[in-house]
Amino acid sequence: MPTTPAFSDLDRVVFAARFFLLAGLWATLAVTHSGAYTAMLMITVTALLATLVTWSLRAQSLAVAISEGAVVGILAIAVDPTASAAIPYLAVPSLVGGLSGRLTGLFTTLGAEAAALGLTTLISPTQITQPLLGNLVLWLVAAMGTGLLGTSIHRLFAESRQTAAYRDAIDLISQLHTLSGALGEDLDVRTAAGRVLGAMGSTVPFDGAALIARNPTGEYVPVLFTSGSRPEEIAGLLGQLDQLWRTRRPWRAGNRFAVPLLRDNNVVCALIGHSATPPTSTELTAAAAAITGDILRLDAALMFGNIAASATLEERRRLAREVHDGLAQDLASLGYLIDALDPADPDLSSHIAGLRGQVTAVLREVRQSVSGLRTDLRSELSVGETVTVLAAQLEASNPFRVHVDVCETGTRLPQDAEAQLVRIAQEALNNARKHAAPENVWVNCHIAPPTARLEIRDDGIGLGARREGSHGLTIMGERAAQIGARLTMTSGADHRGTVVLVEMGGTP
Repeated sequence: MPTTPAFSDLDRVVFAARFFLLAGLWATLAVTHSGAYTAMLMITVTALLATLVTWSLRAQSLAVAISEGAVVGILAIAVDPTASAAIPYLAVPSLVGGLSGRLTGLFTTLGAEAAALGLTTLISPTQITQPLLGNLVLWLVAAMGTGLLGTSIHRLFAESRQTAAYRDAIDLISQLHTLSGALGEDLDVRTAAGRVLGAMGSTVPFDGAALIARNPTGEYVPVLFTSGSRPEEIAGLLGQLDQLWRTRRPWRAGNRFAVPLLRDNNVVCALIGHSATPPTSTELTAAAAAITGDILRLDAALMFGNIAASATLEERRRLAREVHDGLAQDLASLGYLIDALDPADPDLSSHIAGLRGQVTAVLREVRQSVSGLRTDLRSELSVGETVTVLAAQLEASNPFRVHVDVCETGTRLPQDAEAQLVRIAQEALNNARKHAAPENVWVNCHIAPPTARLEIRDDGIGLGARREGSHGLTIMGERAAQIGARLTMTSGADHRGTVVLVEMGGTP
């Protein structure tokens, strides 16, 4: 059964404006005894209906504001010809129009109010006096001011929601960092899973068992096997896990059994196993209920492991592509050279020398990859300092010169922007080393937050046809896009060499 939606923050502002303005108007009417009770009563009913329609039917607030403003304009003149008691209420629809549609909503609502007032005044038998006209103009101007206040409140609410979201994210990340240090080995999946298996085994003895979790894609993943378990026998139970996850109830078949381990009625994982005398469903449920603390720790460890896996997934993909583009192809070339060796070939020694050169190149590739992995992007080094270190390492292990020009202000870029710029520099330098055969590489790094300009240029063979299966340029483009930067790759002068340019926020 659908529930009635709760008030939003803006709904509360509008409700408060209607309530306090009506209260003030009724208090003034009671003191002055002006006799416009009928007009005030009808406007009060109109305000109540507008509130109920907006809240219960979730109608568009702007449409309600326009309708309410028109009705109040008509009632203020038709029921109260002097327009002395009810006309101030025109400020409320204008406020709602400003809150709902900003300036467009404000002026649309004001137009509806002015049109209603004008038409009602023209057809009213009451003579239009100068005090009446002045009163109308005064409160229309006041309504415009209130509506402009509404537009400002709308903007402040939007900004505060964005700020609150970032603050919540920072708080959650800080708590996660603190918890990961405080809990220590309790967040290790194998340790937590071992406790669960030990606790269950002390209550419902089994010959062998395993804990099986389910990842977000719905695939079942083994968490831990006991030493006495037989994986081939446990594998036969996997087809029953869909039912277990759906019903949240244990089951048994012959000497095999399974029980869901629950946290707040959600399945954390399943314990499946086999025993000569399998426990009953009641015993399995009672045993699982008795170790809720251990199950909670396991759930926390699994969630923490998923977060850690997500954080490192992108870098693992980058490494996989690097291995595919570099090491795998080089090792394949070594295999072809070995296949081509012929003991009867008089030039065998030269072939062996070539093979040795290939091995040396592969080892250099491995060292470069390991060097990239060791680069600590969380250190105190700036982008320019990190790029300088990378350039020095590259020059030390290769036959070409690396020239570095760094210009940085004292202010640092955001950490994510610095990390992506360093990774782009790594990829560009690595590409120059592997494919360009240069004599010189120039690195120009100019950082003046919020702008940055990073250029890696070489005098090698230049851009050729893009190799099939090469992901380097795609990776650099994705990294640049993540920080709102522009990446271009062009040939150098006279089509010699390659220029990789990254610009963020303009040219510093």
